[in-house]
Amino acid sequence: MNFTYEIKKRDKVLVVYPKGRILDKSEAEELLAEVLKKIKAGSNKILMNFHEMEYMNSAGLSVLITLLTQSRNNYGELLLCKVPEKISKLLVTSKLHNIFNVVDSEDEAIKALTN
Repeated sequence: MNFTYEIKKRDKVLVVYPKGRILDKSEAEELLAEVLKKIKAGSNKILMNFHEMEYMNSAGLSVLITLLTQSRNNYGELLLCKVPEKISKLLVTSKLHNIFNVVDSEDEAIKALTN
């Protein structure tokens, strides 16, 4: 499955729904550019809902690190939810599970980001 995404606004949170696979950073350049533009415009609270994400490698991790860094640099936060086991193992293997805040549900993430 090719990589696609959808972005919605829920309360004051930008919710990103990535779908498919990220195997090369160029596949996610459009997503990265759009979200970075929204962060600079003031949408600094971001939720990545991975319920339809099949797989990603270090290229996908690079995108997540960039978004996390930019959201925090703009006094915001990035949360991950519904992370599939393959991606969860990648976060653990790369020791990034201590850097990213991962929650179980979208509702839990929205609550955490709006409090």
